Formats: sequence, C-alpha cells, structure tokens
Amino acid sequence: MTLLTHAEEAQLSQDVVATALAGALHMHGSQKAFAQRAGVTPVFVNNIIKGKRMPSLDMARRMAPLLPISPTDQAAWLEQVEHFWHSRRCIERTARALVREDALAMVQKLTDLRLSTFSAPPDGVRYAWDMTLKLGEAVGPRLAVKEHAALYLDYCDVMFEAYSMLGRHVNALWIIKRKQWVAAWMEESPILRGSHLDRRSFDEHKVNALRQEMVVLSGLGLCKEAYDLAFKIEADPAYQRNAAFWQALLTWDRLHAMKRLPRVGLREARRMVYTAWRASEALGNDWQPLAHLLLARSYANFCVSRDHWQEARATLSQYLPVLNHIPYCGPLHKVLFLRAWAQTLRAQGALDEWREVIMEATHLAQQAGLANELAVIERERREGGRLGRSKRNNEPQGELVLD
Repeated sequence: MTLLTHAEEAQLSQDVVATALAGALHMHGSQKAFAQRAGVTPVFVNNIIKGKRMPSLDMARRMAPLLPISPTDQAAWLEQVEHFWHSRRCIERTARALVREDALAMVQKLTDLRLSTFSAPPDGVRYAWDMTLKLGEAVGPRLAVKEHAALYLDYCDVMFEAYSMLGRHVNALWIIKRKQWVAAWMEESPILRGSHLDRRSFDEHKVNALRQEMVVLSGLGLCKEAYDLAFKIEADPAYQRNAAFWQALLTWDRLHAMKRLPRVGLREARRMVYTAWRASEALGNDWQPLAHLLLARSYANFCVSRDHWQEARATLSQYLPVLNHIPYCGPLHKVLFLRAWAQTLRAQGALDEWREVIMEATHLAQQAGLANELAVIERERREGGRLGRSKRNNEPQGELVLD
C-alpha cells in the first residue's frame, strides 16, 4: 500500500504547481505579462495560483519554457503537472472499478467523508470536502444509471453540500435539479418499490431537494423566488406527512430569504420562529440544539436587516458560551454564526468587537477551505469599513429569548 492515495498525490502536485508558479511570478515577473506570452488570460493564471484550476498538458508544455526560473525547475514544474493528470486518471480508473464492484460502498465512502466534516478540525474539513469533490465527480457518471437511482439521490445530497461549501452555486443548482428529476421519475416507476428506500426516506429526499433549491436561489440573490418556493414545499404531500420534523428547517430557510424582502415584518418572523421552536422541541432528537442555533442565527440576521440589532444581540448572545459544544456544529455553522454576530455588532456600532469577530470568522473559514464564506466575509469587511451604526428604528424593540 502506498503512503498517499491517488487523490492525495493529485492534491500534492497541484499545490506544488500553484506555489512554484506564484513564487516565480512574484520574484521575476507579473501574472499579466506571463499570461500574454503563454496565450492565456490573467484570470486563468491567477486561478492556477489559487488552486482552482490546472493547465492541460499541452498548455503546461507551452507555459513551462516561459517561466522565469531555471530549465531544471521548468522541467520539474512540468513533471508535477503531468503527475497531477496521471493521478487524476488513476482516480477515475479506481472509481470505475469501485462502482462496478459495489456502488453502495462508493456512496457510503462519500457520505463518510461528508460526516467527517462535522467533527474534524478546520484543516481536516477542507481536506474532506476536496476529496469528496474529486471522488464524487469521478464516480458521478457511473452512478447515473437506473439500477443505482436510489443511491444516486444520496450521492446528489453529498455533492450538493460539497459544491455549496466551495461556493460553486451553479454546480449546486445543477446537481439538485438532477436530484429532483430523478426523484420524480422514481415516484412514477416501479423502481422505487424495488429499492432500499422506504416511503419516509423517499419523502425526505423529495423535501430536501426543494429545500436545497431554496438555499441555492437565496445564494444567487433570488430571494423572492426562494420565499415563494417555501409555500410549494408546504403544499407537497411529502412535507405534510411529517410536517413537525420539517417545520424548523423550513423556517430557517425561509428566514434567510425573507431578510431581503421588505414587505415581510418582524412580527411575522417572530411568530414563525416561536412556532418552529416549539415544534423542534417536541421532536427531542440529537439534532435539536443545532436546529435551535440555526433558527436563532437566521432570526438574528432578519432582525439586523430590519434594524433591530438589540433583539438580534439578545438572541445570539445565549449561544456564545456554548457554540463549541453544540453537537454536529461544524466549522461552516460556526462561521455563519460568527458572521451573524459580527453583523449585529456592526449594526450596534461596536466596530472594535466587530473587527475581532470578523478576523475570527476569516481565520476559521480559511482553515476549513470555505471559499464562498471567505468571499462573503471579505465583502462584509469592506462594507463594515463604510457603514456605521444605523439610525433607523421603525418598530418597538423586543427580545426573543430562546431557551
């Protein structure tokens, strides 16, 4: 058995290619000038340095002689590109073999990688999502066959989360639309009765596919469409058969969309949260503390969007002492909570505290490789430099104490 897997070998070569290119251009040239000589765009060169793209072998053979480094290092750089693509081909061959042998084992491997992100340290989370994406994209086409339809639904869930974590919203929308099409086809065909899925599990897939679409729509700025989709979900028989289970989660999604819709008021949001809170308490499952945290965070974000930072602060401050002890609360949820807390501090005008929290969120997002969250935090950091405390206060303040 080799020390490193093919996926790890590919990641190692990509890191070396990116770092060597960045160092060469920093010391001896510019990205723009190098891109012009190589016949590529500066954006493409920048994406190689950031680890988002890799040059093809033909392109690398054109680029290597142009690098402002020694011929020996040029050859070594090209060798790392070749090693990367060799490792990727090995991953694909391994994936094809595994799918032929046992599709269930492959989906279970992807699911295990996803579950590891809940408890892994931040740098371990980044590794897990990178490996999930590489492995998932390699096996996806082989799983997309009728005999693996039920497993494909699980596969779509994992890939949706991986794409979302890395800020790839278009890919996330694509995979979740595929899941919806597959679920609709399964419901009309005999294959559902012959699969390992019972009715409840299949209903969960259907509702989650619609909820995941809401998340993507909100991420793309289509908040009204996301808000309207919530009503479609509530009318779906799959939701109605287990409404108590879904209410808290759907409220969380809906609040995220509502904060950009001025026609929705604070009283309506408060009523929704209380109802969902009581419903989640009745379930009494292991995920209840995390569900409460998500509701509190979404409600606080909504309060800030309506210039009610006092209520947002009262809601979030209950969770600051216990944030690191909530089950299943991984780096993403912690970063999202810290962002909500930072927005509350900024609305209050506590800019020194805001800077500390933003730095903490940035550090955690960098460690976990949460590219989308880093981009959002950077935008919020720029806005925070321009905005002071809001002066509007159109509704009476209250406190939503969730305990």
